[in-house]
Amino acid sequence: LKNLVGLAPISEYRRDPSHNNRSWFHGSSSFDERLPRVVVDLNLACPVSFALIDGVITAEGGAGPWDAGLSQVKPGLLLAGRDPVAVDAVSTAVMGFDPQAASGTSPFGNCENHLALAAQAGLGTHALAEIPVLGPQVEEIRFPFLMP
Repeated sequence: LKNLVGLAPISEYRRDPSHNNRSWFHGSSSFDERLPRVVVDLNLACPVSFALIDGVITAEGGAGPWDAGLSQVKPGLLLAGRDPVAVDAVSTAVMGFDPQAASGTSPFGNCENHLALAAQAGLGTHALAEIPVLGPQVEEIRFPFLMP
């Protein structure tokens, strides 16, 4: 779901023109209500009909390479489906987190649960019990991630 953030022109969504990022998408407080809603709005404006998550080699423990706690991990997984909310929910569960966790709790500790917002907006389901998983089940491929 969050991949669509890259669709918006940087020139329209940066707070500081000297920085080449989409900082305006983030809220101005320590609890981010803005970015999760921007993600949902972008998905409403440009619906995704096929979601593919590359979990072959990725990172955990931080927001980006600027975080000292960031480390490379190799789950060796690809997850795909036609419901992008469900694919993100299953991926969240594979990472060892609850996709239905309340906003403000792990893994949505500093923000709203964008999966819940997306489900409320009719973009798909984030309830694992409602998601048919083909192939290995979540429990078989779980690869717990660290939180920053």
